[in-house]
Amino acid sequence: MILGTRILILGDTGSGKTTLAKDLSIKLALPFHDLDDIYWEKKYTLVRMLPMRLRMLLRIINTEKWVIAGIPRNWNESALSSAHHIILIKRTRIAETLRVIHRFLKGKRAGQSPNKLWTLASTVYNKFLPPSKTRILLAHIKKQYSHKIIIFQSEKQIRQFARNVKKQT
Repeated sequence: MILGTRILILGDTGSGKTTLAKDLSIKLALPFHDLDDIYWEKKYTLVRMLPMRLRMLLRIINTEKWVIAGIPRNWNESALSSAHHIILIKRTRIAETLRVIHRFLKGKRAGQSPNKLWTLASTVYNKFLPPSKTRILLAHIKKQYSHKIIIFQSEKQIRQFARNVKKQT
């Protein structure tokens, strides 16, 4: 598949969106941006004020080339209309939860130590608390932007896509 130069990758926590975004960024020579870096002023502890988040996001989406990964929220909606392609990663809640637990146990998240079990418990609980705000937003995005949506539901699909993707000339 040939992709444009503005790619937005959305999914729930633990879906693999950041991993795919970094892979595509390297393969397609596009700058990578993580919505977490815009949302958090201090990683996972202090939320950045909305006006600053919007300014930071606009600075990125007003450029010609980018790969952005994150969880869909109302404040980052402007990236949807600017993207050439929107990739939705909709894995099973169990698969996402296992990735979150694995990441937590490895201590990969900055500012989060493995002994903070309440953080892990909260994340896992929210994965299974219906209705998930993220999943509701993903369904809305799928309908509204169907003309530029690509959906992946498994690790195999994601790996195959990343292997076969080509740069737009």
